[in-house]
Amino acid sequence: MKVLIYEHVTDAARLGESSVEYPESVRIEGAAMRSAVVADFQAVPGVETLEPAGRGFEECMAAAEAVLLIAPESDGVLAALTRRVERIQTPLLSPSSEFCAWAGDKSAAAERPASWGVPVPRGRRLTAEDRSSGDLAWPVVLKPNDGCGSQGVLRIATRAALDGVVRRLRLGPASAPTSLGSYRLEEFVPGEAVSVALLNGPGGIFALPACRQKLSDDGSFAYLGGSAPLPAPHAGRAQALALKAAAAMPQWRGYIGLDLVLGPADDGSADYLIEVNPRLTTSYVGLRRLAQSNLAQAMIDVAAGRMPNLEFRRGSVEFTPAGAVTYCDDAPAAMCAARPAEAFAT
Repeated sequence: MKVLIYEHVTDAARLGESSVEYPESVRIEGAAMRSAVVADFQAVPGVETLEPAGRGFEECMAAAEAVLLIAPESDGVLAALTRRVERIQTPLLSPSSEFCAWAGDKSAAAERPASWGVPVPRGRRLTAEDRSSGDLAWPVVLKPNDGCGSQGVLRIATRAALDGVVRRLRLGPASAPTSLGSYRLEEFVPGEAVSVALLNGPGGIFALPACRQKLSDDGSFAYLGGSAPLPAPHAGRAQALALKAAAAMPQWRGYIGLDLVLGPADDGSADYLIEVNPRLTTSYVGLRRLAQSNLAQAMIDVAAGRMPNLEFRRGSVEFTPAGAVTYCDDAPAAMCAARPAEAFAT
């Protein structure tokens, strides 16, 4: 089986693809994800990974029997690349273009789950009239509606601060005026930032162990790495919320990551879905080290409708955005392992 893994931020130049100059943090995380997932696919018996070089994008995709795409959602890049693969009709191990476009619109990705009863922070698109939080409680979070990697995210505590941000956005650079509607304003919800990766295929949805996210405390929510597993009560809450959110999404297949906040209520009533990432996420570098089985093999099995082997060690991992991982064999026996959706059926 020939598999092509294309990580846009680091691979675009090798295929002669046009690409914006992404921030260094995005390049670092992209390289870490690519290195980790390529190593796992290369370890799967019968799999040959193709190098994306020396040919054009379409030619590379056509040479593969399966494609895994990793790219920023910003400016519709991931959805556009996925549509190009779909036109060639090479099978995807990552989500469809339709799902990528939906998840890449943070307002749409909040509104649909909310209508299905999934708790999300109250929010709306930014408008020129926004000089206060309106009906939203302070503090608020302003984020690009199609952003990735915490780029451009701000926690705003006062009406005066929001007014100043709106004024700067309305002025914008003379060469590229900023559209206020390209930003989303939502309530800040306190709690522990976590992520849950999900695998979905014909045989069902599987939630991997939840990871704690380390975010900067300067109001920009910069991603500083993470750790896993969470203590069992929190891990179960995170997986349950992730699977509830997955059931409220448009049809999807492949590997995705959900950002969540676990609030202070022990019963989970203050837990929220924050964002949907329609692609591999940086937590993969930690999860693969915690796994006893090969997560790339699990992606192939789930895509084929087979039951994946998802077993995880009882240790713990800490990982950086650059992919450095520390493993300790000290996690409690009650760690929360991967679970199928049926495990949370009521």
